[in-house]
Amino acid sequence: MHTSPNVVAVLIELWLSLVKLLGRPGVYLQLLVALAILVAIGLLAHLLDSAVQRRRMDSARRLRAKIVAEREERLHDPQQDAGDPAVGGMSLLDQATLDALVVSRLGVWSRLVQFAAQLFFPVCAVLALYVVYVYFVAQGWYGGLLAQLTTIYAGYLGGRLLVGLAAVIGSPDRVGHYDRLLVKPCFFLVGFLFLLNAVGVLGELSRAVIAPTENGELTLGTAFVGVVGFYLWVIAINLVKELSIASVSRRPNVNIGSLDATLTLLQYALFGLGLVVDLQTLQVNTHAIAAITGRLSFGVGIAL
Repeated sequence: MHTSPNVVAVLIELWLSLVKLLGRPGVYLQLLVALAILVAIGLLAHLLDSAVQRRRMDSARRLRAKIVAEREERLHDPQQDAGDPAVGGMSLLDQATLDALVVSRLGVWSRLVQFAAQLFFPVCAVLALYVVYVYFVAQGWYGGLLAQLTTIYAGYLGGRLLVGLAAVIGSPDRVGHYDRLLVKPCFFLVGFLFLLNAVGVLGELSRAVIAPTENGELTLGTAFVGVVGFYLWVIAINLVKELSIASVSRRPNVNIGSLDATLTLLQYALFGLGLVVDLQTLQVNTHAIAAITGRLSFGVGIAL
């Protein structure tokens, strides 16, 4: 009878496999070369990004001072102030309005320059790792690890392209928020799983038993899917809510408060649904939770 491996035993096996793998001269050399490449490119990318940020901040500072000066000049000329649709009718510029005007005057070109600077690291990393991999193969050396790293950073480059284009088109602050919460964690997670698969222990780890349950055994793979799946579900719900508000709020005669309240109720209902499904995935007894969720859903339905 086949028995699933214990999680402790699989972790010990993973550690021994990594020690054995790192003990090979070819793998050790690849790690040193890849680390040197990534550190060097990372430093250059940091210097470039810092220079672009300083230039953008200087431009924003000059524009802010110019807008304030123009506003003060218009305050002494009521006719000119009344004919200005951007700031007409306001005695003072609040910080949010001033920031919006600065971003508007900086234009799309400034975002494109910042986008290009952020792509410097992944583009150079992919090119450098691939060139070194080709050199290793031409010399007859083992280059499998370099090939894996090249593939991982190629995926990272694709993600940075999507995030950068979204920042140019939409709100950079909100795109950066979801970049930190979703894109970067997914990259590190997928890269880690990719390397575990290359080592050859991913299958054993996914079948490793954490604890017995009423319906069988809770494996590490099931726990991983449950936790990560629920996290992605929550992020997706928040993202859809923000996109819905942003798209509908542009229409006239839309009550943003009522829309936000309705979407918030739907958000909580979907959270509850996702929680029940997640607990079922983790093989937790959900009868009591389902009863409570049913009553909450009834209340949410009445509120809607």
